[in-house]
Amino acid sequence: DDDYEFSGPHAMVVQGYGQVPLALSRGLDIRLSMPVSSIERSSVSSRARSCAHSLKQDKEPIQIQCRDGTTFNCSMAVVTAPLGVLKSQQISFMPPLPTWKKQAIQRLGFGLLNKLVLVFDKPFWDTTTELFGYVGSGKDGPSSTGYDLNAYRSSRGKFYMFWSCMIVSGLPVL
Repeated sequence: DDDYEFSGPHAMVVQGYGQVPLALSRGLDIRLSMPVSSIERSSVSSRARSCAHSLKQDKEPIQIQCRDGTTFNCSMAVVTAPLGVLKSQQISFMPPLPTWKKQAIQRLGFGLLNKLVLVFDKPFWDTTTELFGYVGSGKDGPSSTGYDLNAYRSSRGKFYMFWSCMIVSGLPVL
């Protein structure tokens, strides 16, 4: 079994994966390019607010303040801030986020991932395989004295994963 293989049946979204958030956002008032400076919840705990009874008492327990001074009051908010914004604490949360959550944010890392779609005249790969790739050997990893930089330099960029879209698209596409 391939450790990187997707579990369950495979599917592609017609007209691209952008259709998913588009469908989920129908009917919502979504504002773009409005950086948030603070998110404040009323004194009612988030667990209590999840009960219908509490929502009747305080229909808009969350206040969101934007950098341009615009204020929004709402009953619920989904925070999708970039990790760098959360790490630098550009958004003030009131009450403050729990310590365990702040520590998790500080421990998280992120990197660069490039995705390409390559179309060929004809396939040069096994078209019965959906995924294939390469992972460097153990010598490329850490040793008791740290990383072997020469081994790293010689294998740099040699981790890749290709997903054959030929079955779905009918074209020789990786």
